[in-house]
Amino acid sequence: MELHNDNTAPIRVTDVQVTAMRDHRSYDLDGSGSVDAADLAFLQAKIKRGSFIGDLDYDGDGQLTGKDASFFRKFALKDPAEVYANFDHVRFMNEKIAIDGIPMFISHLYAEPVDRNDLGKGYKWVGDPQEGVAALDDVARAVLVYVEHYKTYGDAYSYDMIKRGLSFAMWMQSPEGDFDNFLAEDAQGKLYKKDSHSSFTGFSFWAVRAYEAMATALPVLEAKDAAFAAKVRTRAALCLERVRQLVKPFYGKYNTVDGKKVPAWLLQSDNWLIAAAISALAQHQEALPAGAQKNTSLTLIRMLGEGVAMSQEGDFNTYPLSAFLHSDGSWYEWGSIQVKAMAIAGRLSGRSDWIQAAEQAADSFLSDLLISGRAYRLAPNKASYPQINYGTASYVENLLALYRITGKDKYAELAGIAAAWWTGDTRDGVAMFDQETGAAFDGVTDGGVNTNSGAESVDEALRAILRIKRVPAAARLMTATKVEGRGVQTLEAEQLYRQGAGDDEEIAVADLGLNDPARALRKQSSIPSTDEAAVYADATSSDAEAEVYPGWFGKRAIFVEATGHNNVRIYGDGFCTAMCRSAVRTDCSRETPSSWILRRCCSSIPILRRRCWRSTPKAIRRCSPTTAR
Repeated sequence: MELHNDNTAPIRVTDVQVTAMRDHRSYDLDGSGSVDAADLAFLQAKIKRGSFIGDLDYDGDGQLTGKDASFFRKFALKDPAEVYANFDHVRFMNEKIAIDGIPMFISHLYAEPVDRNDLGKGYKWVGDPQEGVAALDDVARAVLVYVEHYKTYGDAYSYDMIKRGLSFAMWMQSPEGDFDNFLAEDAQGKLYKKDSHSSFTGFSFWAVRAYEAMATALPVLEAKDAAFAAKVRTRAALCLERVRQLVKPFYGKYNTVDGKKVPAWLLQSDNWLIAAAISALAQHQEALPAGAQKNTSLTLIRMLGEGVAMSQEGDFNTYPLSAFLHSDGSWYEWGSIQVKAMAIAGRLSGRSDWIQAAEQAADSFLSDLLISGRAYRLAPNKASYPQINYGTASYVENLLALYRITGKDKYAELAGIAAAWWTGDTRDGVAMFDQETGAAFDGVTDGGVNTNSGAESVDEALRAILRIKRVPAAARLMTATKVEGRGVQTLEAEQLYRQGAGDDEEIAVADLGLNDPARALRKQSSIPSTDEAAVYADATSSDAEAEVYPGWFGKRAIFVEATGHNNVRIYGDGFCTAMCRSAVRTDCSRETPSSWILRRCCSSIPILRRRCWRSTPKAIRRCSPTTAR
């Protein structure tokens, strides 16, 4: 092995990890001269006796379990119905550490291929200048994966990682019950908690995920380590109290949003967040003995269930087909587990009508998406891409929850159909979970498959796959091959309107990059971009509209010179707009990792119905005008 520094500055090497695929020894375990079911029986007998033979430890975890039998089915017997939940990549993403002498692990945020043209060369960790190197959100996700893996295979590795991950979660929790999310590393290699423009100490998604991880792991921990379980139980109680403080005082009060009556007791006014909270509360109440805390959890589930129920709109024939929506009328796929939340809340609250509402949403809305094509977002127009693991897992969670609660096989089957995305039922026919390496590709985009494989992706994929494997009706369809599809055809009014129009013309426009410090007009003060609080203070110091960049005006917007990528940030209810032709202003989208997108604007010239604008790297393309008819 050789290590090379291809940078101009010195680097500090603190650890080297090697990931490789080995050539396994012969699979003819019984020496019969052929590899067949008898060899699998030989392996299973060794597993049952608790023997350890290194040559049979195919998953490399130091013990023989049913996971090694799964490997054998997949790669020795080449069983097309077997899905091997390969842990190689999740091991790579989750780094064992110690803080204050306590064993923990962190999940590195992102991973990119070493060579995008040869994925066999493996992956490398990628951090983020705003977010740091790791996040509690991903550690909590990983704990949920390890719990599922331990329930399936009973392996010591998963149990150790459960304890390590929860130790990290407890370290990230404040005495009040809130959580930090991001972790960064300073120049000396010391890890520290980090705020960012998208994360802060509070009780948001990362906190609810940590709460669910604690609650889900409790039954496993109490069976083996009562002392550690007691620590986790105390911290989960802090979470329960924090949810009570954020929900109960506002119960029965309402806000008006866009003319609609919206419950004021929703966590951060977010139906997606309260659905996750219901899932966490349900896990906690199952682990609680009879008493005040159990009663509190059930009361909160009922209150939050009422909030979710109020967000359902439409029916089998009317848009949005019984979906549970945001208060602004939109819906997006990532983390959309309202069907699961409604079914759980209905069962625990004795509300059969809520279970029926969940079924209708699954039968009408979710099944329509699985047939007609998934949507990343509906608002109400459908945006199909990107499709990511977090979105796919949401279908599985919703449908498996309905299967458990109603006992109806159709929901297990639909869950399996949704999970087939990981085995190759995608637009390009690419299996999004690589069973040979354990990588879960980050997503399917308009341009193809994104072969990055970050922590969120592999965690969401593995958790869903492990759960599907324990439900035969779902597992059967996860590996099924689609032979025919009868979808829908969408007619776009815009395309019909533009038929017969001339070619687009290109208009050169400067300053679309918004990333040159020399041209920026409203900048942060002389502080490092990592001081999020100071950047926020600069951006919000005045509510007056000002020019941020030549031709771009904004409020609560500021240019930030950052390590990795200079950018303009928009805070709170701020905006950033560019001046278009005919003094028409175009709103720009909020910050994205690599670019800014200009939304279309309507011309004020009476003869023109619409000009639509699309950004390119150096220019705006204007659709040729069409005379109003």
